[in-house]
Amino acid sequence: MRQILTLMVAATSLLAWATSCGSGKPDTAEAACLAERLECSLAEGDSLVATVGAIEEWIGAMDVVQAVEARRLLMKRSGECGIRTRAVMMTVLNNAYWTGWELSKECCDSILGGSADLTKAELLEPMQAARLAYLARGRRGECARFDLAFQDYIDRLPIVQQMRVYARVSSVERIAEAINDLSQNDPVRANEAVAALRQVLGKDEFDELANIVKGYVEI
Repeated sequence: MRQILTLMVAATSLLAWATSCGSGKPDTAEAACLAERLECSLAEGDSLVATVGAIEEWIGAMDVVQAVEARRLLMKRSGECGIRTRAVMMTVLNNAYWTGWELSKECCDSILGGSADLTKAELLEPMQAARLAYLARGRRGECARFDLAFQDYIDRLPIVQQMRVYARVSSVERIAEAINDLSQNDPVRANEAVAALRQVLGKDEFDELANIVKGYVEI
């Protein structure tokens, strides 16, 4: 019983602390201003760095509860500015691996969900914006973790879905080259990829692929 009472007192104290900390809500207008400023800075590295610094300074002056709400507002407002601004805001507010995973999931969901109206450039636009943001800020290590997460998400998909993703965002020639490289270290997986691509590609595209990978895998 004493343990239960102790837990109840602790929970009550935590609730009181959270309530007091969150008494002042972040300025919605400031969140909108920062999101719009970020949108305008995407084409200029120095401006982007300055804007990211302003966002981090704004959030850094807040307590935990206020910061959570500020992040929510920034994501909402940046989403209203466009997919590139939203992707860059994700790199500011979240760790690189989480951001790469989430953007990869969104990209794959769009492809596998049948979004035929989106071009390859449109599908990859958020990823490219995020990578450029890391590089503009000199965060090459974070960019590498982002890339790793983006690939990790694709790798966890069933093989046929993986090939549907690759077929949508890459060329037959580049896919074939990747399969040839893969066959050197993992011939079983390379053959599985070719079998999956037989289901994914049209006849002409598959014949083009087969001519390139012939001798490396089973056709």
